[in-house]
Amino acid sequence: MTLHWDCADIQVIGERKGQEDYSRFHVESNGALCVLADGMGGHAAGDVAARLAVDTFLTTCLEVGFPWADHFLFALNEANKAIAVGVRDEPARQGMGCTLVAVELRDDRLRWISVGDSRLYLYRGGDLSRLNADHSMAGRLDALVATGEISVEQANADPSRNMLLSALTGEQLGLTDYNFRGRDVGPGDLVVLASDGLDTLDRAELHACLERYSGWRAEDIARGLVSCVIKRGRPRQDNTTALVVRVTSAIS
Repeated sequence: MTLHWDCADIQVIGERKGQEDYSRFHVESNGALCVLADGMGGHAAGDVAARLAVDTFLTTCLEVGFPWADHFLFALNEANKAIAVGVRDEPARQGMGCTLVAVELRDDRLRWISVGDSRLYLYRGGDLSRLNADHSMAGRLDALVATGEISVEQANADPSRNMLLSALTGEQLGLTDYNFRGRDVGPGDLVVLASDGLDTLDRAELHACLERYSGWRAEDIARGLVSCVIKRGRPRQDNTTALVVRVTSAIS
């Protein structure tokens, strides 16, 4: 069966002074490549880091050719080098960096690479699962909650919760989640790449939102996700980006 990929991304600035999320996707008849980054560094140009990383990663993959995911580690290193050059050329940008999550959809497989805490979800038949690793203290704290070692309140109040354990900064890369084997995908599946601004929605709320919009076009689903975030009205809402891929068996 031939699969097709309906892709769209929507972002909102929230209550931040600038937009530091950046995403792009590229679709061909036999594959889709999606990349998202969440910049960090504020005045140190997190938006520049995110754009450099995404543009370099995507361009590198397209230049080396199919299958793109075979070259994800190389592309990630090229993206990290681009940030290093950006800092070298503009010392005021010292401290800039970003997360990155990228996926390739080809035939019936989804393969990915990620660094940091940006999200990759698969929604299938009413079930929602996060696919990639969480390289942040939030992920570790939530794991401690799951084992009963600390309470939800303690995890949420921990001052280190938003600390990243790995990111693209131009320095040596730390933790990297590269899934070479990937997961199967089929018609009706939704693949969601998102910045951590989507965390405003808890798991139940995210599931309900995807269930509500699952039969719609990718653009409407992405718009629905960020609308759910806006409706929550969370104080100091972070930038939020949702890049959605709707898998279909025919162009629709």
